[in-house]
Amino acid sequence: MSLIKVIERFGRVTLEVLFEPSRFFSRNRAEGGLELPLLYAICTHWIASAVTFGWEGVLSQAMKEKLGDAWFLVRDALYGGYELGHPGRGTSLLPEILSELKAQILTWFWGASSVLLSPFKTLMLLAWATFFLFVASRLLIYPDPHRPITFKGSLRLACFASTTVLWKLIPLMGSVISEAMLLITTVIAVQKTYQIGKIRAFTIALFPQLLFLGILTAGFFGFAWLIVKSFI
Repeated sequence: MSLIKVIERFGRVTLEVLFEPSRFFSRNRAEGGLELPLLYAICTHWIASAVTFGWEGVLSQAMKEKLGDAWFLVRDALYGGYELGHPGRGTSLLPEILSELKAQILTWFWGASSVLLSPFKTLMLLAWATFFLFVASRLLIYPDPHRPITFKGSLRLACFASTTVLWKLIPLMGSVISEAMLLITTVIAVQKTYQIGKIRAFTIALFPQLLFLGILTAGFFGFAWLIVKSFI
């Protein structure tokens, strides 16, 4: 398969998952190979990480420049002695310039590191999501020999559903949109793949959050019972 065809297929799958997830998961088989779904998920997450790092850096630099200008104006108004052309201005600003340069280098280093480590982070996130997706599906879906629930199938679903990470490319609100679309896409993926109702699919998609909430609630009432018991 030529590079052009690979790019075309990548774009077609991406657009369909982002804008027509119901159609995509209606045709997508739960069982199959893992190499392409994993590679696809790694690529989408890497693209999102790299582009997000770029525009966040631009916005951060613009904000720092605006805040820096405001800081100089306030400092000059309060303390004086820092007029433009003042012989001591360059010397007094040198530590600040070096400190700012150091901060920018560290910011760039950690940001670039997150981009380089994106494939490993993606694999860990997929393993986490797949585990809960698989457990919830086995608990809440009746066994069907025509639609077996396997860890492999859950991993394929998680790989394609995670395409919503590309919504992070939208400045400022991208992370919120991405999380919301991930929930919606996961619900659609589970519903279409296993032919179940929306409520059950929604419960499976929110299983980690519901489990965590249940643990917190049980801990709270258990702690409250111990306190009440100690006063009885």
